[in-house]
Amino acid sequence: MSSPAIFHFLAPAAIDLDDTTYLLRPHPGQDPEPHLVESIAEYGILQPPLLESRENGRAIVLSGRQRIAAAALLDQAEIPVLLVPAETPLFMRLQLLLEHAQTGSELSIIEQAMLLKKAAQWLPEQECLALLARLGHRPVPHVLRELISLLELDETVVTALHGQVLHPRAGRRLARLKAEDQQEIVHRITSLHLGGSRQQKLIDLATELIMRRNQPFREILKEMEEERKGRQEDNIPQQASSLLRWLQRQCFPRSEAAAAEFRRFCRRLELPDGVRIRHTPAFEDDRLTLEIDFRDQRQLEQWWPRARHLLAARASDRH
Repeated sequence: MSSPAIFHFLAPAAIDLDDTTYLLRPHPGQDPEPHLVESIAEYGILQPPLLESRENGRAIVLSGRQRIAAAALLDQAEIPVLLVPAETPLFMRLQLLLEHAQTGSELSIIEQAMLLKKAAQWLPEQECLALLARLGHRPVPHVLRELISLLELDETVVTALHGQVLHPRAGRRLARLKAEDQQEIVHRITSLHLGGSRQQKLIDLATELIMRRNQPFREILKEMEEERKGRQEDNIPQQASSLLRWLQRQCFPRSEAAAAEFRRFCRRLELPDGVRIRHTPAFEDDRLTLEIDFRDQRQLEQWWPRARHLLAARASDRH
C-alpha cells in the first residue's frame, strides 16, 4: 500500500509550530541544535518534515519539528514537506509518524512512551499493541503500561532517560522512590558518570537504605560527607568508587567485615600468580575453593600425580 503522504513546498508561516498534538519530546521549547541549523543552511532540508494538513488552518507537525524551526531561523521562504491529508486514519498517521521519526535514528525511551501514551488515549488497545511491536517491544498490555508509566517519574529522571544518560531498567527501579530521592540519585549518576551495572548498583543500594531507614537519600549521604570531611578530594572515578563502597558497607556491614578479613587471609598466604581462592556467595559458610591455572593439558598431566598425592593426604586428614 502506498503512503498517503504527498510532497509539497510550504512557507514556514503556513505551519503551526505551537501545536503539540504529536510532540514526543519532553521539552518542547528547545531551539534547534546549532549543527542542524548549519547543515540546513549549507545543504537544505534533506529529509522533508512530515505534516498533517488542516482544511481550515495551518498544517501541524507530525515529525521533523526541529528542521522546520531551523528553516524558520534561516528565513527560508519555502521548505519541502510531506503532507498527510486530514482524512488519513489516526492509526495510519501514527504509523507514518513512527517510521518518519525513526529514519536515521532511534526514538528515545521517553519519546516511545510519549507516542504510546497518545496512542492509548486515541486508539483501541490492539492498535496500540501493534505500535508497541513496531517499536521492538513485546506486544502485551503490561509492557505498554510499563513504558507509559515512565512519564510519571520525576522530571530529572525523564530528562536523563530521554538523553540516554539513564538506562530504562534503572528508570523503572526508581519508580518506587519519592521525587526528592529520584532527583538525588540521578544527580549522583550524572555527576559521577555512572553507567551500566554501576547505575544499577547505586539504585539498589540507595533503595535498600531509603526503605530500611525511612530517610531521604540526601540525609543518608550527609553521614558519608561527615566521615570524609577534611580528606583530600578524589577525582570523579575515585568519588564514584568511594560512594558505592560506602553504601555497600551501610547495607551489608557483616558481609563487608567478612570480605575485609578474607582479603587479609589471602595476603597472608602470599598466593602466586595463577592461583586464586574463592569464598561462597555472601560468605554463607566457611567453605573455600582453590583455583589453579595451567598453560595447557600437558602441564596439568605433568602436575597431576603430585596433586593426587596431596588430595589423598587431605582426604586422610578429614577422617
